[in-house]
Amino acid sequence: MERYFLNFLHNSAPKAAINAKQMENLFFTDSSSALAKARLFIEEIIKSIWVLEKLDLESHDYRNLSDRINYLYRQECFESTINNAFHFIRKVGNDAVHVSDANGNMQQAYAAHKEMYNIAKWYIEFYTTEEIIIPPYEQPQLPRVQEIPEDLIKEKMEELLKTMIGKETAATTLTDEIKEEAREQAENELKHTFEEHSDNYLVREIGKLRISAAEAVENASSFSAFKNYLHVNRPIQEKVEEILQSRFKQDSNLILLSGSVGDGKSHLLAYLNQHLNNMMGQYKVFNDATESFSPSKTALETLEEILKGFSDQHIHESNEKVIIAINLGVLNNFVNREHNEYTYNHLKMFIEKSELFSSKILTHAEDGPFDLVSFADYQMFELTPNGAESNYFETLLQKICARREENPFYLAYKKDLENGKKTIIHENYEFLSNEFVQKQVVQIIIKVILQFKHSVSSRHFLNFVADILIPHDFKDSIVLKESDRLAQTLPHLLFNSIDRSQLLDYARLVNPLHSRVQVIDELLVTLNTLTDWEVLIEERIGNEIAKDWLRPFTDYADGEEILEFLINQVVNTLYLTSEGFAKQCSDIVYQQYLDYLYNFNKNAKPKIREFYKNFKTTLFNWKGSPISEYIYLDISENDFAVAQKLKLNPRLENVDERHESKLQTFKQNISVVFSDSDKKNFVSLDIDFALFQLLVKVEQGYRPNKKDEEDATTFIEFLEKLMNYGNKKDEVIIDFIAENKKYRLLNDEFEDQGFIFEKVD
Repeated sequence: MERYFLNFLHNSAPKAAINAKQMENLFFTDSSSALAKARLFIEEIIKSIWVLEKLDLESHDYRNLSDRINYLYRQECFESTINNAFHFIRKVGNDAVHVSDANGNMQQAYAAHKEMYNIAKWYIEFYTTEEIIIPPYEQPQLPRVQEIPEDLIKEKMEELLKTMIGKETAATTLTDEIKEEAREQAENELKHTFEEHSDNYLVREIGKLRISAAEAVENASSFSAFKNYLHVNRPIQEKVEEILQSRFKQDSNLILLSGSVGDGKSHLLAYLNQHLNNMMGQYKVFNDATESFSPSKTALETLEEILKGFSDQHIHESNEKVIIAINLGVLNNFVNREHNEYTYNHLKMFIEKSELFSSKILTHAEDGPFDLVSFADYQMFELTPNGAESNYFETLLQKICARREENPFYLAYKKDLENGKKTIIHENYEFLSNEFVQKQVVQIIIKVILQFKHSVSSRHFLNFVADILIPHDFKDSIVLKESDRLAQTLPHLLFNSIDRSQLLDYARLVNPLHSRVQVIDELLVTLNTLTDWEVLIEERIGNEIAKDWLRPFTDYADGEEILEFLINQVVNTLYLTSEGFAKQCSDIVYQQYLDYLYNFNKNAKPKIREFYKNFKTTLFNWKGSPISEYIYLDISENDFAVAQKLKLNPRLENVDERHESKLQTFKQNISVVFSDSDKKNFVSLDIDFALFQLLVKVEQGYRPNKKDEEDATTFIEFLEKLMNYGNKKDEVIIDFIAENKKYRLLNDEFEDQGFIFEKVD
């Protein structure tokens, strides 16, 4: 097992062990980030205890770290020394993220390091049955400089000694002082040579994109030059700047930045602190509304104290200006709870009036001293009449690959080339510098977001970029055979990586090779019967780097095991580099979904009506229908069925069509609503891509099976509610399917409790 700080947690708390390792790696280079990793360490330990104690991780009362620690302490899960250790690390971890103080942070880092050891040792002893020897505590040690081989030092010493004494060979009578001076000079010169020429500068720069890197830790009070270079303006930033400008001369203001974890609130605050310091200086900024400052108070009680200037008791006299980043769940809990000392009815009314928790698209709401900016509807990509695109992700890739002197990645790439160093990573970097490749990579990310409902933050996207540039098993000095080298190229890393990240796992599932389209089928037939690949590579592959990757295989002989691997590489490469091929591989159902999603969010009535019409067909196909307008209630095993008449009443909101062509704020689901005949009761359904895909198949005649119904539970529940809007109390159709005979049973309006039974032609 690899040796690192707290590696004895590897089996019982692996995520905590990883955070401990990263904490020590960052210790001397970035103490603030190290403390942030220490806080993540205790989060994982507390989660593990929560699970072992069989507690509900999703409980609204104990969703933040402080409340969980306090609850476990009250339940006597640990003693006061461990409780104090948890709270100490929690507090210094938060301070490190929100307040930058290098000297103070280093002192706290040493203390946190020791407390992490105490917690880990206690956890192993009390919550595991592992029989392991826990090593004694050791303080972190400064990393050793790269060791230089002794024979090189001696060889360099001999050269220096010849110069120093002017002789052909170093005399054995040389004094120890002269020898020591020569050794020190030799080590310094060799050290400089090693640092200057053995380092892979591009790998080092790309490594900063990883989530585990110090640069990935967001600090609301500091904004590094690296982050400043990568910063991309977003519409939500412009909205917050607009609010700051409009409120500049006002005395009282509460700005609520609401959203979810990882949506960029901390990054935005850090940027504003640096670039609009004169405006931000007026505000108290709280970057973590889930945080409690006292072990005796819950996070919501602390939030009550922070916001007391905006309570009903003080709102009319307050001159406070506060910005608070707050998750949607915490905000909802706060406005709906019974408060201890103050009341917040004005704030609650403002939140309710904003319709933050409705299906309405909300970007900004304001009233009195309150401003609410919702991150939830500001997406990482845009919807257009021609599909989806992401200015944000594309700009990030352009910044990483731009051939300009202010780009640290390009400078590192150039320096490596000047030093004669060019590896597969440099080739992947060149490949990603192609504009169309960048667009295709971004399209894959958007498809993953929509198809799998996977949230992609800036940090996860940048980590993804590092993963498709740097192979996980990359060794700078190893010479690989051609097939192994091909496995380290960007197309292969993008579509064939396993267990590197959830984002890459999803990218593997959208590999174009899995598409059942004619162009892929034809290409597969061609490739499986091809013996000389040279013509295909030269004619079909337009990208020179990709050609170089594939040229060693032009003399491929049929029957070799590498065939499937090569086919995969050719298809993936064409998809990333050939616009014509990529268009032919287009997923028609996915494009339909994007089209409807765009028009629903744009409130374009013609397309919405078209969708409802098709949706009606799907509903009747799902349940089955004996005749027009009638839908089966149930079908027995004896081919005997009862159907009712169901009139669908779509509810279309009376909202004007949005005029902008490109939508930057929108919902990621298609929402449909139906009412009963009296238009008093409503039933709604949010349709994501997975459900849309299934519904399209049903519309085209596919009969759903039991697994389909299990996968589409929300649709089944919606359909059952919708069936209650039928008129089965007044009339039903009885269908003898095997005999192809149908009868109508309906109430006789001329006789009480009388019925009419008649055959249906």
